Amino acid sequence: QQNNMSSDLFQLDPPFLVFHGTFIVPTKNPFRNCLEVGTAPECVEIKQNHFMLVDTSTGKITYFAPDHTPESQAKFHTWTCTLAEQHEYIKLAPTQMLSPGFIDLHIHAPQYSFTGTATDRPLMGPDGWLERYTFPAERSLNTDDLRKARDVYSKVVSTTLKHGTTTALYFATLHVKPTKVLCDVASDIGQRALIGKVCMDRNCPEDYCETTEENLRGTEDIIQYIRNSSAGRDGLLMPVV
Repeated sequence: QQNNMSSDLFQLDPPFLVFHGTFIVPTKNPFRNCLEVGTAPECVEIKQNHFMLVDTSTGKITYFAPDHTPESQAKFHTWTCTLAEQHEYIKLAPTQMLSPGFIDLHIHAPQYSFTGTATDRPLMGPDGWLERYTFPAERSLNTDDLRKARDVYSKVVSTTLKHGTTTALYFATLHVKPTKVLCDVASDIGQRALIGKVCMDRNCPEDYCETTEENLRGTEDIIQYIRNSSAGRDGLLMPVV
Protein backbone atom coordinates (compact mmCIF):
# COMPACT_ATOMS: atom_id res chain seq x y z
CA GLN A 1 0.00 0.00 0.00
CA GLN A 2 1.40 3.38 -0.88
CA ASN A 3 0.37 6.99 -1.19
CA ASN A 4 2.15 10.33 -1.36
CA MET A 5 2.08 12.34 1.85
CA SER A 6 2.34 16.09 2.07
CA SER A 7 5.50 17.40 3.74
CA ASP A 8 3.83 18.52 6.94
CA LEU A 9 2.52 15.02 7.63
CA PHE A 10 6.06 13.79 7.99
CA GLN A 11 6.30 15.55 11.34
CA LEU A 12 4.15 12.82 12.96
CA ASP A 13 5.58 10.75 15.81
CA PRO A 14 5.84 7.13 14.50
CA PRO A 15 9.39 6.07 13.58
CA PHE A 16 10.06 5.44 9.91
CA LEU A 17 12.38 3.41 7.73
CA VAL A 18 13.71 5.45 4.82
CA PHE A 19 15.02 3.45 1.85
CA HIS A 20 16.92 5.22 -0.92
CA GLY A 21 17.98 3.53 -4.14
CA THR A 22 16.63 1.21 -6.86
CA PHE A 23 13.27 -0.57 -6.69
CA ILE A 24 11.62 -3.24 -8.84
CA VAL A 25 7.92 -2.56 -9.45
CA PRO A 26 5.93 -5.38 -11.14
CA THR A 27 3.35 -4.19 -13.65
CA LYS A 28 2.05 -7.64 -14.69
CA ASN A 29 2.11 -11.19 -13.39
CA PRO A 30 5.55 -12.38 -14.57
CA PHE A 31 4.55 -16.05 -14.41
CA ARG A 32 1.41 -15.54 -16.48
CA ASN A 33 2.26 -12.72 -18.90
CA CYS A 34 6.01 -12.68 -19.32
CA LEU A 35 7.33 -16.19 -19.86
CA GLU A 36 8.53 -15.55 -23.40
CA VAL A 37 12.11 -14.41 -23.91
CA GLY A 38 12.35 -10.66 -24.28
CA THR A 39 9.05 -9.80 -22.57
CA ALA A 40 10.48 -9.07 -19.12
CA PRO A 41 10.60 -5.27 -19.67
CA GLU A 42 6.82 -5.34 -20.12
CA CYS A 43 6.32 -6.91 -16.70
CA VAL A 44 8.51 -4.79 -14.43
CA GLU A 45 9.62 -1.21 -14.05
CA ILE A 46 13.01 -0.35 -12.61
CA LYS A 47 12.70 2.74 -10.42
CA GLN A 48 16.14 4.22 -9.87
CA ASN A 49 17.02 6.96 -7.38
CA HIS A 50 13.75 6.72 -5.46
CA PHE A 51 12.78 7.21 -1.83
CA MET A 52 10.49 4.77 -0.03
CA LEU A 53 9.14 5.60 3.40
CA VAL A 54 7.79 2.83 5.67
CA ASP A 55 5.82 3.55 8.82
CA THR A 56 7.24 0.95 11.24
CA SER A 57 4.19 1.16 13.50
CA THR A 58 1.97 -0.26 10.74
CA GLY A 59 4.44 -1.74 8.26
CA LYS A 60 2.83 0.27 5.45
CA ILE A 61 4.54 2.20 2.67
CA THR A 62 3.49 5.81 3.06
CA TYR A 63 5.67 7.53 0.46
CA PHE A 64 7.36 6.46 -2.79
CA ALA A 65 8.75 8.94 -5.31
CA PRO A 66 11.90 9.98 -7.21
CA ASP A 67 14.51 11.60 -4.98
CA HIS A 68 14.88 14.69 -7.17
CA THR A 69 11.33 16.09 -6.82
CA PRO A 70 10.89 19.22 -4.66
CA GLU A 71 8.73 17.26 -2.21
CA SER A 72 11.35 14.51 -1.87
CA GLN A 73 14.09 17.05 -1.39
CA ALA A 74 12.08 18.74 1.36
CA LYS A 75 11.43 15.41 3.02
CA PHE A 76 15.06 14.37 2.77
CA HIS A 77 16.08 17.56 4.56
CA THR A 78 13.60 16.72 7.31
CA TRP A 79 14.87 13.13 7.51
CA THR A 80 18.51 14.13 7.83
CA CYS A 81 17.57 16.44 10.72
CA THR A 82 15.67 13.74 12.62
CA LEU A 83 17.30 10.43 11.64
CA ALA A 84 19.16 10.03 14.90
CA GLU A 85 16.04 10.63 16.97
CA GLN A 86 13.24 8.85 15.10
CA HIS A 87 14.14 7.32 11.78
CA GLU A 88 16.51 4.90 10.12
CA TYR A 89 17.96 5.80 6.73
CA ILE A 90 19.12 2.94 4.48
CA LYS A 91 21.03 3.83 1.33
CA LEU A 92 21.10 0.86 -1.04
CA ALA A 93 24.40 0.06 -2.74
CA PRO A 94 24.56 0.34 -6.56
CA THR A 95 24.38 -3.47 -6.75
CA GLN A 96 21.31 -3.68 -4.49
CA MET A 97 17.60 -3.27 -5.18
CA LEU A 98 14.32 -3.80 -3.35
CA SER A 99 11.41 -5.80 -4.75
CA PRO A 100 8.04 -6.95 -3.42
CA GLY A 101 8.22 -10.09 -1.28
CA PHE A 102 7.47 -13.54 -2.61
CA ILE A 103 4.14 -15.21 -1.78
CA ASP A 104 4.10 -18.98 -1.18
CA LEU A 105 0.60 -20.43 -1.25
CA HIS A 106 1.37 -24.01 -0.17
CA ILE A 107 3.77 -24.90 2.65
CA HIS A 108 3.39 -27.90 4.96
CA ALA A 109 5.21 -26.32 7.89
CA PRO A 110 5.83 -29.49 9.95
CA GLN A 111 7.41 -31.23 6.96
CA TYR A 112 10.24 -28.70 7.00
CA SER A 113 12.00 -30.94 9.53
CA PHE A 114 12.85 -33.45 6.78
CA THR A 115 13.09 -31.14 3.76
CA GLY A 116 15.13 -32.60 0.92
CA THR A 117 15.07 -36.12 2.31
CA ALA A 118 12.64 -39.06 2.49
CA THR A 119 12.31 -39.39 -1.27
CA ASP A 120 12.64 -43.18 -1.31
CA ARG A 121 8.97 -44.07 -0.83
CA PRO A 122 5.78 -43.74 -2.91
CA LEU A 123 3.31 -41.17 -1.61
CA MET A 124 0.66 -43.53 -0.19
CA GLY A 125 0.37 -47.12 0.97
CA PRO A 126 1.13 -49.10 4.15
CA ASP A 127 4.83 -48.23 3.87
CA GLY A 128 4.45 -45.06 1.84
CA TRP A 129 5.89 -41.58 2.32
CA LEU A 130 2.95 -40.37 4.40
CA GLU A 131 3.00 -43.36 6.77
CA ARG A 132 6.79 -43.60 7.06
CA TYR A 133 7.76 -39.94 7.35
CA THR A 134 5.00 -37.35 7.27
CA PHE A 135 2.48 -38.58 9.82
CA PRO A 136 5.16 -39.41 12.44
CA ALA A 137 6.83 -36.00 11.96
CA GLU A 138 3.54 -34.15 12.36
CA ARG A 139 2.43 -36.30 15.30
CA SER A 140 5.73 -35.67 17.12
CA LEU A 141 5.03 -31.93 17.43
CA ASN A 142 2.12 -32.48 19.83
CA THR A 143 4.23 -32.68 23.00
CA ASP A 144 3.36 -31.36 26.44
CA ASP A 145 5.82 -28.47 26.31
CA LEU A 146 5.46 -27.87 22.53
CA ARG A 147 9.18 -27.11 22.41
CA LYS A 148 9.76 -29.15 19.26
CA ALA A 149 6.86 -27.46 17.49
CA ARG A 150 8.28 -24.02 18.27
CA ASP A 151 11.73 -25.09 17.11
CA VAL A 152 10.51 -26.51 13.78
CA TYR A 153 8.15 -23.63 13.08
CA SER A 154 10.71 -20.97 14.02
CA LYS A 155 13.12 -22.48 11.51
CA VAL A 156 10.63 -22.66 8.64
CA VAL A 157 9.34 -19.11 9.16
CA SER A 158 12.83 -17.65 9.57
CA THR A 159 14.18 -19.51 6.55
CA THR A 160 11.35 -18.55 4.21
CA LEU A 161 11.65 -14.91 5.29
CA LYS A 162 15.41 -15.02 4.72
CA HIS A 163 14.75 -16.19 1.15
CA GLY A 164 12.30 -13.37 0.46
CA THR A 165 8.95 -15.01 1.24
CA THR A 166 7.07 -12.32 3.13
CA THR A 167 3.65 -14.00 2.85
CA ALA A 168 3.02 -17.73 3.27
CA LEU A 169 0.03 -20.05 3.46
CA TYR A 170 0.85 -22.78 5.98
CA PHE A 171 -0.67 -26.18 6.58
CA ALA A 172 -0.06 -27.03 10.25
CA THR A 173 -0.94 -30.39 11.85
CA LEU A 174 -4.02 -32.23 13.00
CA HIS A 175 -3.59 -30.94 16.54
CA VAL A 176 -4.78 -27.55 17.77
CA LYS A 177 -1.99 -26.69 20.22
CA PRO A 178 0.93 -26.99 17.75
CA THR A 179 -1.14 -25.06 15.20
CA LYS A 180 -1.46 -22.22 17.69
CA VAL A 181 2.31 -22.31 18.15
CA LEU A 182 2.73 -21.78 14.40
CA CYS A 183 0.41 -18.77 14.64
CA ASP A 184 2.45 -17.33 17.50
CA VAL A 185 5.78 -17.91 15.73
CA ALA A 186 4.68 -16.25 12.48
CA SER A 187 3.36 -13.29 14.46
CA ASP A 188 6.46 -12.98 16.66
CA ILE A 189 8.94 -13.20 13.77
CA GLY A 190 6.90 -10.89 11.55
CA GLN A 191 5.75 -12.87 8.53
CA ARG A 192 2.32 -12.31 7.03
CA ALA A 193 0.74 -15.76 7.25
CA LEU A 194 -2.42 -17.65 6.41
CA ILE A 195 -2.62 -20.68 8.70
CA GLY A 196 -4.98 -23.62 8.86
CA LYS A 197 -5.34 -26.74 10.96
CA VAL A 198 -5.08 -29.98 8.98
CA CYS A 199 -8.35 -31.94 9.00
CA MET A 200 -8.42 -35.73 8.50
CA ASP A 201 -11.16 -38.22 9.34
CA ARG A 202 -10.09 -41.04 6.98
CA ASN A 203 -7.10 -42.47 5.07
CA CYS A 204 -4.81 -41.83 8.03
CA PRO A 205 -3.45 -43.76 11.05
CA GLU A 206 -5.84 -44.43 13.91
CA ASP A 207 -3.62 -42.47 16.29
CA TYR A 208 -3.47 -39.50 13.92
CA CYS A 209 -7.10 -39.07 13.01
CA GLU A 210 -10.14 -37.14 14.25
CA THR A 211 -13.84 -37.38 13.72
CA THR A 212 -15.53 -34.81 11.52
CA GLU A 213 -16.94 -33.13 14.63
CA GLU A 214 -13.50 -32.95 16.26
CA ASN A 215 -12.03 -31.45 13.13
CA LEU A 216 -14.77 -28.82 12.99
CA ARG A 217 -14.31 -27.87 16.64
CA GLY A 218 -10.54 -27.62 16.24
CA THR A 219 -10.84 -25.53 13.10
CA GLU A 220 -13.27 -23.13 14.78
CA ASP A 221 -10.88 -22.87 17.74
CA ILE A 222 -7.98 -21.87 15.44
CA ILE A 223 -10.12 -19.36 13.55
CA GLN A 224 -11.11 -17.62 16.79
CA TYR A 225 -7.55 -17.78 18.12
CA ILE A 226 -6.25 -15.98 15.04
CA ARG A 227 -9.07 -13.44 14.93
CA ASN A 228 -8.52 -12.55 18.58
CA SER A 229 -4.75 -12.09 18.20
CA SER A 230 -3.18 -8.69 17.61
CA ALA A 231 -1.69 -9.91 14.31
CA GLY A 232 -5.11 -11.18 13.31
CA ARG A 233 -6.74 -7.85 14.05
CA ASP A 234 -4.03 -6.10 12.02
CA GLY A 235 -4.56 -8.40 9.05
CA LEU A 236 -1.07 -9.91 9.25
CA LEU A 237 -2.39 -13.30 10.37
CA MET A 238 -5.39 -14.92 8.70
CA PRO A 239 -7.18 -18.25 9.20
CA VAL A 240 -7.77 -20.69 6.36
CA VAL A 241 -9.89 -23.83 6.20
